[in-house]
Amino acid sequence: MLQPKEGVPVEIIRLAPGQRPSDDTDCIKIEELSDGRFALTGTALCQLSGEDADSVSLVATSPFHKMSEAEEAGIVWANAQGVQTLHIGYGTWAHPMERADVDGPV
Repeated sequence: MLQPKEGVPVEIIRLAPGQRPSDDTDCIKIEELSDGRFALTGTALCQLSGEDADSVSLVATSPFHKMSEAEEAGIVWANAQGVQTLHIGYGTWAHPMERADVDGPV
């Protein structure tokens, strides 16, 4: 697993509301729930050796009351994973997050 680098801040790229982070990026996704709270998920890609890679996922068990709380928790998690560049996607009722092909029915 990647180790956080002391003194090196995570570069944060905030995407437009509704825009989904690319599958090949370290990212967190914050989505507004029907009750107004916010769900947080994330993925960090970890280079093992050569071209081999693995990933670490984050699924917050309890929704957050504020989007800013979810974002802060996601950034802390990403830093602990050693992420250097973090893409943040936001989904709201007005701008739902784009669905990925894998999100559809199987």
